[in-house]
Amino acid sequence: MILAPRHREVETWHRVDSAACPALARTKVTVTGVLDLSAVEAIDDAVQSAEASGHELTFDLSHISTITAGALDELLSRGHQPRSAKP
Repeated sequence: MILAPRHREVETWHRVDSAACPALARTKVTVTGVLDLSAVEAIDDAVQSAEASGHELTFDLSHISTITAGALDELLSRGHQPRSAKP
């Protein structure tokens, strides 16, 4: 008997946490799980919220387990820069 390999579709998951410290005007964005295009959109939302509050941003990407094709390029193409570096 020959068994054909089975491929199982596994749903990817991620979590994007945003922790704001109003006293320091800082927001830390942490990504856990898979960095895919929907995670990049969630990061965008967190960045927009932090910038609207006038906060500086810190990113913690150390809990990313997998990066899907194109997601890292998409994230880097957005190129967040500190306000002091903007003209």
